[in-house]
Amino acid sequence: MPSFITRSPHLITNGPIIAVRIVLDAYTRKSLEQASKPIPAPITFSALIDTGASITYISPRVSSQFNLVPRGVSQILTGGSPVLSNLYDIGIDIGVHFRRNIIFDPIRVAEAPLVGQTNIDCLLGRDILSMGVFIYIGYDGSFSFSI
Repeated sequence: MPSFITRSPHLITNGPIIAVRIVLDAYTRKSLEQASKPIPAPITFSALIDTGASITYISPRVSSQFNLVPRGVSQILTGGSPVLSNLYDIGIDIGVHFRRNIIFDPIRVAEAPLVGQTNIDCLLGRDILSMGVFIYIGYDGSFSFSI
């Protein structure tokens, strides 16, 4: 089981943040290839590991950079207020820290403004965390993830 551990002097204030690569899902990539259209290159974003999020969220910046097409709409809670959110199928590669590709494709994500998170474009939710082991070591300022 590949794993990583990382230490951050700002773990308490910023939370557990990792780099993730966002890619188009395989179905969309295949459709673009068949239409002889260019496929956007993967883009690396910062993601906050959020055990309180049942699914993974992306910011509007991510969806606009990839020109994502909504696959549906869902009501989500943000700060206690229900709002309608676009749902997208994408690929998320969390392997940056593992030094190999670990891609969830497709994974259905919701779009949310991520208010107050100026340096974050993704919240990794329990949909991804449920496939591994996440350990938060507060006194050490570190966390680990195995998958």
